[in-house]
Amino acid sequence: MSTTVQEATADLNSPQLSNGKEESAANATPPKNDVAIAEYDYGADAGAGLEGLDSSEMLIPFVRILQALSPVCVEGSQSYDPNLRPGMIIHTATGEAYPKDIGVGFIMCARDASYTEWVPIQPGVGTAGGGGFRGTWAHDDPRIARLISEQGKFRKLQTAEGTELVETRTLYGLIVPRAADGTWISELAVNGVISFSSTQLKKYRLIVSRIQTLAQGKMRVVNGRALTPPSFAWRWNLATQPEKNKFGSYYGWRLSLAEPSANASMIRPDDELYQMAKALHDLVRGGLARADFGSTEGPSPSGGSAIDPSNIDEEIPF
Repeated sequence: MSTTVQEATADLNSPQLSNGKEESAANATPPKNDVAIAEYDYGADAGAGLEGLDSSEMLIPFVRILQALSPVCVEGSQSYDPNLRPGMIIHTATGEAYPKDIGVGFIMCARDASYTEWVPIQPGVGTAGGGGFRGTWAHDDPRIARLISEQGKFRKLQTAEGTELVETRTLYGLIVPRAADGTWISELAVNGVISFSSTQLKKYRLIVSRIQTLAQGKMRVVNGRALTPPSFAWRWNLATQPEKNKFGSYYGWRLSLAEPSANASMIRPDDELYQMAKALHDLVRGGLARADFGSTEGPSPSGGSAIDPSNIDEEIPF
């Protein structure tokens, strides 16, 4: 059963931890039963047993929005959880759920474009029909261009094998829980991936454009070199909001700066969160880490669990 952030982090607001004691552990499970997060120096043993990891092992889990038809939100389903509600944000690896009105802190580290391949699952059949994720295709794969010329750009593409290809954009970043008053709980930051497909691609483009505009506005020329801050130089708050299209109502992403101004939302290069974000960026760009698409549900009624009208194709030329 999933645990909400308020329950799992209640002890972080205790007088003992608010009196300046700084204990941290990256990607740690939120403390429970008043057990503080421990930080140990393992010396020469640090990292032992994790040598030589490659991208098939270093999978970054997803952060998803729960919808009205998500199995965990449907009373009577086997995975129903009374603590979870539509609009909440859930981390697929830790199982932590974040309230829709508070959301999480977010630092964007890297982005990617691809086509994800799915075996269609017919409505009413579910995964018993053998559907699910089959892999990713490079966004510039020449086969994609051929299928688009034959079938059109603004829809899922059908392969000769009967699978569906869905244009997908992903944002890699740090997911930081927030307390009830909105304070970032940096000690509990974890890696996460947010995916956008179909009608949500417009949201992705708006987010990337906004971050790009901020970075360009901070560009400075030093010794003849143009220096631009990285995407992970800003802190954002990520929450959800009600949206709708002709297929129904659902929850979508809402992004806002963590502070009233862009300058106040910037992160110092020596900040621990900045260093964590840079490390994730380097892993993704170096091909050593990738999104764990195998843990996700399909993107639409004909290619997944039909939980999100925002992922049903509309022929809108964004």
